[in-house]
Amino acid sequence: MSPRKLRKSIKNSLILTVVLGATLLAVISLTTIRANAGLQSELGQAINYSPNDFLINEPKDTQATFVTDLASIDVHHLGSYEIEVKVGTKTYSSTLKIVDTVAPTAIVQDVSIEINGTLTPETLIVSTSDESETTISFKSEPKLITVGNHEIIVVVSDTSGNTSEYPVNVEVVFDKTAPVIVEERQLYILVGSTTVDYWDMVNVSDAKSAVKSLEFNDQQVNLKKIGVYPVTLSATDEAGNTSSVTRNVNVVRESTYYTMRSLNNPLNNKADAFVDAVIAEIITDDMTQTEKMRAIYEWLLNEMVYQTDLSHDYAIDTYNKLDDYALISFTKFKGHCFHYAAMAALLLDTLDLEMTLVEGEGYSSTAESHFVIHFWILVKVDGHYVHFDPLYEYLYLKYSTHKDFFLVKDAQIFDITHRWDKSLYPSTQ
Repeated sequence: MSPRKLRKSIKNSLILTVVLGATLLAVISLTTIRANAGLQSELGQAINYSPNDFLINEPKDTQATFVTDLASIDVHHLGSYEIEVKVGTKTYSSTLKIVDTVAPTAIVQDVSIEINGTLTPETLIVSTSDESETTISFKSEPKLITVGNHEIIVVVSDTSGNTSEYPVNVEVVFDKTAPVIVEERQLYILVGSTTVDYWDMVNVSDAKSAVKSLEFNDQQVNLKKIGVYPVTLSATDEAGNTSSVTRNVNVVRESTYYTMRSLNNPLNNKADAFVDAVIAEIITDDMTQTEKMRAIYEWLLNEMVYQTDLSHDYAIDTYNKLDDYALISFTKFKGHCFHYAAMAALLLDTLDLEMTLVEGEGYSSTAESHFVIHFWILVKVDGHYVHFDPLYEYLYLKYSTHKDFFLVKDAQIFDITHRWDKSLYPSTQ
């Protein structure tokens, strides 16, 4: 072979060798098993991958198994997790990323709102559903300045930045404010009454519309029996807004009825300034109800002086004279039993208590019959009546004897220091 032909043959052999080597390397590269590092799983969903999904270039008959327990991965938490897969004796490490790419869903509701009213995006949402926390906002701030229907876009976003939008109809009306019903005083009804004004001492107001109707439901009231009964009051304005409250109706005997009617009479206000001054002096907000009553009792006991030379015309229109007698006592700091009772009634009334002025007799060591006309107060505490008579403790102390007449029962005083017609007054039992 000539040198020229020999050189050409060697050159062709070298080229063939290079091509064959490159081809072999390519085949080897394509068939070498590698880890697949680009797998993702949706937040909150089960991981649906097999061990072979975490490998690349594995032969069809490759038997791969998980080293990592996929059940240990918290699919409700965003993050990257190392996944180990074993083929034969070799272990491959891959990465699985828990991602959130699903927008939240929501159930919305149309609403009605008063013109220039306050509207929050949360008001328009019934519920939301998403694997992560959601926030609710307006796409643009609504302007609720004209009456009519307005389409508002509510945006629901999750912590991964996924969003969904919902159109909601907002009806803007002139008036959605219901009347305000305020009970100013409790209602006391004389047992046996046939007609009742259940709206007595109740204030009804409306910010925008006139009140159109007032109604009541007194189905549970028995006017023939002493007791406390609920009555539902309802007020409706011209815009159709309705509000309701329940107030107690106190069906009481005659003595209690006239006492409370006198105390509730807005014209009996002559002593109000004195009452307010005393209460401000002796009562604090942190006191219990009993402590407040005791403070009133002690003030009457220590500040008043018993004196009998003042007016005794209380037999005429007795109950409506509570205010007049209290006024005299607050200015003179002295008085007889009716003055004490009148002052006690007005002071205790600031605690919103039910009371009965008792006209009976009190023990007197100097009287021939040993009992003389006497007035004091029965007060209702926690549903039960008890006697309240600081004057008689004052009288005992004058003889250096102590006897408490603060919230005492019938048996503690009846026929001992006090007598009264029990059929006319509440029992303390």
